[in-house]
Amino acid sequence: MFSNDHNVEIIARLISNLKRYGELRLKGMQLDVVSKLALVLTLLVVAVVLIGVASIVVLLLSFALVFALVPIVGGAVVACCVVACLFILLGVLLVAFRKSLLINPIARFLSSVFIGDAPEDEEQDESSNAKDGSFYQNNF
Repeated sequence: MFSNDHNVEIIARLISNLKRYGELRLKGMQLDVVSKLALVLTLLVVAVVLIGVASIVVLLLSFALVFALVPIVGGAVVACCVVACLFILLGVLLVAFRKSLLINPIARFLSSVFIGDAPEDEEQDESSNAKDGSFYQNNF
């Protein structure tokens, strides 16, 4: 069966095609990883810039709040303490709800980027199924 030159040629072509297919799949995966890393790094840079701008805005607004509270509470030191207590309360709330406010959204985003899940598409599918009633037929 393998003594025929035609069969050997076909097998050699099959092996070279499989090799080429493997190389193309590897290049495709490399491009996919590079594009996903570029997306994550771009969002990271944007987040750092926005956090920097937001912190400057919060700093200026806290000074404005201190100056607004001075006539009400009777002194600049007391007004600064009130604003500091507000920041401490905000920090405690952020630590208390860190899982729902920080960890879960970041993990959901990273999993959607690297695994490829698209929660928006699933929600659209569920809403389209709910219109015609097939959602309950398909899921129950």
